Amino acid sequence: MRYIPLLLFFLLCSCGSVKIKELKDDYTQPLVGKVKSIHATIYEYRIVDKDTSVWSKSHVMEFDRNNLLIKETKTNEHYTTELNYKYTNGLVTEMTSPEDKNNYKTVYTYDSNQNCMEEKAFNDDRTFHTLTKVFDVYNNPIEEKRVYFGKMNHTTKTTYNYKEKTIVTEKSFDTLYMVTMKTKMKFNKNGFITRSEIIKENAPNNFDQYKIDKAGNLIQKTSHYSDGTIKETFSYQNTYDKTGNIITRKKFYNGKLVGKTVFDVTYW
Repeated sequence: MRYIPLLLFFLLCSCGSVKIKELKDDYTQPLVGKVKSIHATIYEYRIVDKDTSVWSKSHVMEFDRNNLLIKETKTNEHYTTELNYKYTNGLVTEMTSPEDKNNYKTVYTYDSNQNCMEEKAFNDDRTFHTLTKVFDVYNNPIEEKRVYFGKMNHTTKTTYNYKEKTIVTEKSFDTLYMVTMKTKMKFNKNGFITRSEIIKENAPNNFDQYKIDKAGNLIQKTSHYSDGTIKETFSYQNTYDKTGNIITRKKFYNGKLVGKTVFDVTYW
């Protein structure tokens, strides 16, 4: 089993701000201060006992003076990927990969509330993936449609109960045949998901619980069987620099270290 951490900067280039945070494998706090660049070195350890094998990869991020991500370079043992970002009024409008042989590009379009209502990905000016979204009055997505190569369709419909702080999503996958998956989630007052379970008809449902600290960092994810018995636990520990940004984030699986990311932060 390999651990692939999601870094704090992933949320920086998301399309606009919504009340409910999208469910991720990891949540981390926003950047503090004027950050010029971050060089992240990611270490991944095997969970198997007595196995000391380690994978590592590098992720370099460059920011403008408004902490907007303008360039990132991802490197592992097999390849290097470079991504460049363009903005209009603080919103990312284009992502390009200059070294990609297919001239990969993604274009983002927003509504009047600065919600990202469409993403279009291109290879050699040919659209191969489109994501469109419809939002409610609270700027949360209630319908998402994905189209791949103009054929395969994925649709997600979401219903919110703001009083009870619950969400129900229903995903339909039109591939060889139609498949539908239903998920129920709970969120806290800050919009973070705190519980998630896949709903299966006529079957017990396992569920996951998430603990988030005041800064917005995921500190624990616990997976349960349907009777509440704990299946596995992932926990996280951060260390910070004097400004308040994360410089080390460790991930543990049932108490065993399985991942570590070291952030070398440079300021303007």
